[in-house]
Amino acid sequence: MLRDDSGLDYEGRRAQAFALALGGRADKALRELNEGWADDWPPPSAYALDVSRIHFLAGECERALSALRLETCTRGPWEGVGELVVGCVRRDPALWRRGFGIALSAESGSLRLRTLAAIVRARLAGRDPDPAPLPGASPGS
Repeated sequence: MLRDDSGLDYEGRRAQAFALALGGRADKALRELNEGWADDWPPPSAYALDVSRIHFLAGECERALSALRLETCTRGPWEGVGELVVGCVRRDPALWRRGFGIALSAESGSLRLRTLAAIVRARLAGRDPDPAPLPGASPGS
């Protein structure tokens, strides 16, 4: 794994960024994450998903969905997006249409159907201001 001058690899910076985001410090978290990003690791799609996760953990669901939407415009099916989209809709049910569009672009097959159903359930359940945090899998996994 690539390391920067201070000896922290991307995973270490990612963990620090998630902790900062949970404390509501999204800007600092994004800077921390960016410091760990090298030319060849993680892949841009994994980095974009981590940017979205930071916004989610900081309670910025519209920004989280915007980060996902930008990436889904440039690629096809993308695993790991659905859980984040559903989490955003749980926090803010008004985002369900945006989430639906992202899920349609980013997932395929039965996973797409399950995610769309979960978005509808989240929308109907109403606002949950504190759904379980979901940093998720390591980049590229």
